[in-house]
Amino acid sequence: MKKAVFLFCLTTLCLFSCSPQERPLAAPVELNGVPFLEMPFERLPDMNIPRMSHSLCYVNEEVIAIGGHTTGFVPTKTAEYFKGGKWHLAEPYYIHDDGFGLVLSSGKILVGGGYAGDFGIGQSWGTELYDPASHSFSHLPILDNKRTHATALELDGGRVLITGNWYAPDQMEVYTPENGFQKVKEVSQPRSFPYILRSGPDNVMVFSVWDNYGNKLAPILIDRLDGDSFTVPLLEQWRPTVSSDGGIRMTQFELGNYSYLIPAIGPGGVLSALLVSGEEFSLLELEHPIPQESPWGPILYNDIFYTDKEKGIAWLLGADSGEHLFLLELGYGAALRGGKAPVKMHYTQPIEGLKAGVQGNDPVENPIPMPEGLLLPDGRIFLAGGAGGHSYYDPTPVVCILFPGETFRQAGMPWWPFVLTAVLALGAVLLLARKKSAPMAEEESPSAAPEDLMTRLTALMEKEEYFRRKDARLSDVAAQLGTNTTYISAMVNGTTGMNFPSFLNGYRIRYAQQVMREHPDMPLHMVAEESGFPNETTFLRNFKAQTGLTPSEWKRG
Repeated sequence: MKKAVFLFCLTTLCLFSCSPQERPLAAPVELNGVPFLEMPFERLPDMNIPRMSHSLCYVNEEVIAIGGHTTGFVPTKTAEYFKGGKWHLAEPYYIHDDGFGLVLSSGKILVGGGYAGDFGIGQSWGTELYDPASHSFSHLPILDNKRTHATALELDGGRVLITGNWYAPDQMEVYTPENGFQKVKEVSQPRSFPYILRSGPDNVMVFSVWDNYGNKLAPILIDRLDGDSFTVPLLEQWRPTVSSDGGIRMTQFELGNYSYLIPAIGPGGVLSALLVSGEEFSLLELEHPIPQESPWGPILYNDIFYTDKEKGIAWLLGADSGEHLFLLELGYGAALRGGKAPVKMHYTQPIEGLKAGVQGNDPVENPIPMPEGLLLPDGRIFLAGGAGGHSYYDPTPVVCILFPGETFRQAGMPWWPFVLTAVLALGAVLLLARKKSAPMAEEESPSAAPEDLMTRLTALMEKEEYFRRKDARLSDVAAQLGTNTTYISAMVNGTTGMNFPSFLNGYRIRYAQQVMREHPDMPLHMVAEESGFPNETTFLRNFKAQTGLTPSEWKRG
């Protein structure tokens, strides 16, 4: 009976003292016929190293970030893969800052080139293969031409075409496991981050809008791997955009059947979508113009569509000076069937630690690099790294997943139904405990086990302060209590209405409040460490989510 009363009081107090973790999504708004829909997102653990201009690839059901540069515009000879809910470091042989990373049909990743030194200076020769099965790299022969700002595409027979360079000569070269890297053709125009598009079963097209020194190319010449170069009149008015960081991944915007979708800027700075089918170029028919203004200011877009071939939808990442992220949705499938592509816009609230898009009100003169992104097989958008402070010198380790088209928040479910359910359930336990049926009271009934387990879990948290361990995990708690993770998770959720991480962070936040009351001048990173949070960023995010206030606002109140 005492255990039941204690549990009833504790649960009621904890639940009523918890504020909602996240507010509901905002109501849709419409600008010039295009709906703007707030989009939920989920913060994942930060990468070990802040980085940008890295290659981000998805292989073997894992995301891996390779190379790039870190704080101070210093190249990092590291890679890290996301597995088991955290990032693990791997060690490449060479630096790959603005190099290329290409997932091969073999399941391995071909990595090569990049800046040779700090501040984006020089080019490198090094290439290697990443094996996701062993999470290890193996070195390959050097490139035929040292290069950075290059693009790679796998051709038939395991051949890989590489072209593009920055502040150095350009050419086309092909890699094969038997012969390494060999020059195969001169280019009609040296290029930075060129597109390589398959135009048929036996040929490809290569083109860009920038030369290898960052100057605009006019006219834009399109090289064929096999055959002469040619021009497209449409490209005189509609210039394709070209990726500025991390290279171009052809499979991200491929529609199938040698067709692609490419963002392009036209007269008056209007943004549209180029449909490339074979060697034919046309504009995609849209129901409404692509928005270049949001309710908060101008939008700067990335240079690559993410195409969901099953749904017939293309996504284009953007951002504004208010640090909102945007996902433009184009229903290209409808246009390919003879109609017009519907246009929608999804946006997030500002994501702490991640800045991209427009600095001030000029998206042309003051662009900020976008975070590296991937379209996952389940339709979510995975973002990792990028600018943390409006600068190439200040990358961020922030990682998040965007949920375009979703109408819920992962941690934003209403809390009051759980409170009511928990109170009613525990009240029933108290009534049953009053009954004097000896057989049921003495035996180990199923309803008694959760009470005992919850009491032991509470003691583990409150008496032993287990929550102050940075590496506290559900599996470790289950082992401490001699049970399994499924039972612990179900018991916590059924009793408190929270998942285990929220339950754990509730203790951490209450302890942090106690520390700030007793030591008001203690730096927040030390408060976070004392309370068990892995870092200050995670502390700030969870504190605001559970209390509705920042720690500074809470202290002032």
